[in-house]
Amino acid sequence: MIRIACGLALLTLTGCTIRYSVKVDTQRQALRALSAQGTQIARSVDQARKQRQRLLSQCKNQDAPMAETPYPELRKSLRAAADVRRSMQAKNRKIKRLLKTFDQITRNKKRLYSDRPGWKQNQSIREKAQTLHAALKKLSKDAKAIFTRFDQAARQAKLGTFDRTKMVTQATAQLKQLKSQLGKVVPAVKSAEAQLNGTVVLKVKAKVTCQAALSQMIQSQKAIVDLIESLESGVQSVQKMAPNQSKILVCPGLLAHQLLPKMQADSKAISKHIQTINGASARCREATR
Repeated sequence: MIRIACGLALLTLTGCTIRYSVKVDTQRQALRALSAQGTQIARSVDQARKQRQRLLSQCKNQDAPMAETPYPELRKSLRAAADVRRSMQAKNRKIKRLLKTFDQITRNKKRLYSDRPGWKQNQSIREKAQTLHAALKKLSKDAKAIFTRFDQAARQAKLGTFDRTKMVTQATAQLKQLKSQLGKVVPAVKSAEAQLNGTVVLKVKAKVTCQAALSQMIQSQKAIVDLIESLESGVQSVQKMAPNQSKILVCPGLLAHQLLPKMQADSKAISKHIQTINGASARCREATR
């Protein structure tokens, strides 16, 4: 009796059919979320591409030499980004079509059941939408890598913009400070001359040291005067650039791109010459003690 009962129970279970169902609204919200995320990802990539393209277009409009480095590499990166954007847009359109198909098969329905029409089609829509969304995320990573390469190349080439007012203000303040330091240099040079040409007879070693120091100081003093003039000329040139714009574009091959590094180099050179004068003055004082 026990064996027969078990056999009957087994037959009963085997004959059962498991039925699944899903809410249409839940599925629709999930698909719409994927579509919205895809649209946002594609829009972000497009905005990043346009921002960089605008920079290159402005350089081109100012007659920058687009055939020379770094422009060909930068334009190649933007073409690759445009390809990624088109692929993203195509995939996002497919997600929207899947959503439209879903709305058609679920019209006037609140649930889908596994034993009724539309179930397998719904499962296929879900899988395709998820695959497309994963592909969009992969393309987003590809675009990020492209923009990173673009930014690195642009940074190495010193392509970008600067705030003209801020730059002029800082340069003017620096010039004022450098002129003040130059004013302190003159007495140091005169002091070295006095020690060398004074009534006190210097030892040979001390005289040689002071002569060398004085020669260095005079050379550096002259160099500082010339560099300050060059720096002032650079500031005046910056003030004349695009007078109606607060942001000045720095494009390789154009004046601003050549001028700013020169101004920075002049400023550093002045500081170095001041250090040279101070060091030479100290050596002369030490030698005459």
